[in-house]
Amino acid sequence: MADLIIIRGTQDSGKTTTAGIVYQELLKFCDHKHQFNGKDVTTDSLLYNDTESTKDFIAILTCKGKKIGIVSAGDIAEELRKIFDKLIQLGVDIIVCCTRSINKKGSAYRLIEDEYRAKNTIVLVVRSEFSPNVNDRYSIKQKAVQDIVDKINEILGR
Repeated sequence: MADLIIIRGTQDSGKTTTAGIVYQELLKFCDHKHQFNGKDVTTDSLLYNDTESTKDFIAILTCKGKKIGIVSAGDIAEELRKIFDKLIQLGVDIIVCCTRSINKKGSAYRLIEDEYRAKNTIVLVVRSEFSPNVNDRYSIKQKAVQDIVDKINEILGR
């Protein structure tokens, strides 16, 4: 059973950027050795595209003995299902994931609601904020990031 934290938003609203900032915040107090896209690493391993946007990633960090998984790709339900099943199989305690905000049959959000909510607990849902001003790309996401980090700290008893 995992605690689920969902970052909801429309396509290109910055869900992956929000997840990336959460990842960077967790690196400040989690074990430095962690998995990033299936590789063992010890430093911030985020990758960026030509527009300096964060590329999709999967990370598994350990904090106070608990595994925290972060999944930034959440637009395609079938892909998310594969990742979720793997994280649950690995015994991840907290899963932070991104989903499009569409709440209809076949969507990634419905997948979590319909298939994973019964055996896991959704502890927080936040919306990814978007600004057309590229200079606000990170600052506009700080409230959602802080809410997520606060919830993780609460779960960890920090």
